[in-house]
Amino acid sequence: AAYIAAGQIENANTALAKVEAKGGIHAGDVELIRGIALGEQKQYGKARESFEKALASASAKRAATYNIAKSLELEGKKPEAKKAYE
Repeated sequence: AAYIAAGQIENANTALAKVEAKGGIHAGDVELIRGIALGEQKQYGKARESFEKALASASAKRAATYNIAKSLELEGKKPEAKKAYE
């Protein structure tokens, strides 16, 4: 997350490729962060795929749901985004 905040998206992607879900970190949490990094790169379709995977994690579900809608909005898919926000 620190790489994303610093705008170092490539470093974030490299670090995320090495992350395994263990020790209290769920796969959905990792997918949420991966989706955010992809969204920062304007890869909204791939970001949405990660957010969809993140829905399986109770701790990431709310943020993933919002980010699915936001990625649709940023792609210009307004009707789908509106429905996803509901």
